[in-house]
Amino acid sequence: MRPKKNKNINNNNNKTAEAAAAAATPGGITNAYLDWAARSACPRTYVGTFASDQLESQGWAALEARAASGISSTLCVNLDPSDKPGSHFVAVSTCYGGSGRRSRSRRAVLYFDSLGLPAGVGTQPLVRRFVARRLLATGHRLLEVNRRLQWPLSDFCGIYVLAFAVWVEQEAAAGGEFLAASFYRGYQLPSMTPKEAAENQEKAVARVTSHVGRLPPPPPPHAWQE
Repeated sequence: MRPKKNKNINNNNNKTAEAAAAAATPGGITNAYLDWAARSACPRTYVGTFASDQLESQGWAALEARAASGISSTLCVNLDPSDKPGSHFVAVSTCYGGSGRRSRSRRAVLYFDSLGLPAGVGTQPLVRRFVARRLLATGHRLLEVNRRLQWPLSDFCGIYVLAFAVWVEQEAAAGGEFLAASFYRGYQLPSMTPKEAAENQEKAVARVTSHVGRLPPPPPPHAWQE
């Protein structure tokens, strides 16, 4: 998919949380950067970043064969439709961890929102419909990973979604159970002050950089043109 036309990505490859925010405009990380970074960091499980109105036409096409084969996968979702400037990123992961018959993650949909909003309340209706129609209807159980990590006025949702995608990648590689408690380990929960939110931002960046060595740089020029 193509990046939002009204956002540009600056060339900043530092590892700090401040540098991560500087990798995008003040409006936050773009679809293009998140897609590029997740492809670099999560080659096993990541399938794409989509605007909410692209889930049915493109998201399910990218996910369907992997879901049928029981391959854990992550979609990053911008809650705005493709004709809007972008609002907030969430993640939807299909997970097939656990070997026991009663394992909660044996066939699950993990819905992640760094603002702590549950899937049925704050989520754009197109995302709710996609989860219900395409995933819950095919026998997946919805597990919400929605403790509040992010300060409401910050633009760090993209970094939190990237950290979540990295965690799914690691759990899939290790044959893990995809337990939310293991993802939240080390974070301040819930994030109630700017200081706690700043600590969570640093933790999210550290999760990504410990996995891939550094935050992925912005994509090269013209990488998203057909």
